[in-house]
Amino acid sequence: MNTRPEEEEPTANEVHPAFALVGELHEYLLSALVEKLGDDVQVAAAADPGNGLVAYRFEIHGAHCRAAIVPYTALGAVLSLNARLGRVQSGYGRALRWLGQNRSSNTLALAYDADAARTGDLLVSANRNVLSGDAAGVRYELEDFCLEVRKAITGLKLWFPHLIDGVELRQLEQDADDEEKLRGALADPRTALRDLEKSEESMNDHCIFYCCVTRWLALWERNLRMLNSQRMRELAADDPGLRAKVAAARLRATLVLGRYREALEVLPQVDDSQVPPSRKAALESECLCEHDRPAEALDVLQSAELDEDPWVHLIRSCACMKLGRQEESAQHFTNYEELVGHDSLARKRIAALAGDDDETG
Repeated sequence: MNTRPEEEEPTANEVHPAFALVGELHEYLLSALVEKLGDDVQVAAAADPGNGLVAYRFEIHGAHCRAAIVPYTALGAVLSLNARLGRVQSGYGRALRWLGQNRSSNTLALAYDADAARTGDLLVSANRNVLSGDAAGVRYELEDFCLEVRKAITGLKLWFPHLIDGVELRQLEQDADDEEKLRGALADPRTALRDLEKSEESMNDHCIFYCCVTRWLALWERNLRMLNSQRMRELAADDPGLRAKVAAARLRATLVLGRYREALEVLPQVDDSQVPPSRKAALESECLCEHDRPAEALDVLQSAELDEDPWVHLIRSCACMKLGRQEESAQHFTNYEELVGHDSLARKRIAALAGDDDETG
């Protein structure tokens, strides 16, 4: 069923008015993308470049995004934006609920379908009707989209450390074209894990792959056991790049498992290329806070140079709440949500420290 208004067919050698409009709006979109993202913008598909039918791709903090102008009528077209935030193999429903609860009430929407549910993919989309001359509308919608996607992917990475972000997932899928084992693991990681665990020899021969699959499935005990294995240590000793990744992976697993003392021992081994200094400071502070040393935790986070990291503000809030400094805690929490958006999980964490049953406001 065609729901579009009836339109006259163009005569020979004429450009349909709808495509003429797309060409104009495409220039606005391209200008806004370059202004916002510079050389990071790439062509994803070009069905008809002469008429502006070009889709662009770009990355936002690990999310894989696309933008295009879609023809509709001679009077208006649609700016279509979507972001593949990534995949959560375990706990997809919880991650989806978190995303729905914490997304701002604006023109963005969760893109949900059967394929996304089956694979555990998390998607966000935005569509805006645009008219001729609406350069400002295109720019504002793109700005809003980028801001919300950055907030969403930042929060997801904080609360769902087993997230395979959209950029990493796209690369894995490209690699899987030539690697049958990887292709099978992406489609059915649980079966891949069972195959790996059939023998000790198989696990040792594919120890790096085993660590990836156990991380995807949030099987942190198994993940950490392999990361600490003699075989993994031998491989890492001969490969500085792998050694840095293993240290970061060990840090992630120890934190998720609540092994804060061990995490403090691992932190100095983690390279800044894997975990930025601001996040390392926040994680050190979190470990101290969990060991009931909130004053020391705040000392670690004194520098204003750390303020761009949302986790810094949340841990400051936690430490202040433990010290009974509720007003300071509330201000730090406000700073946190300005960077991440409304966060129900963080609110429950602060409420628990305050001894409240309800979320803090």
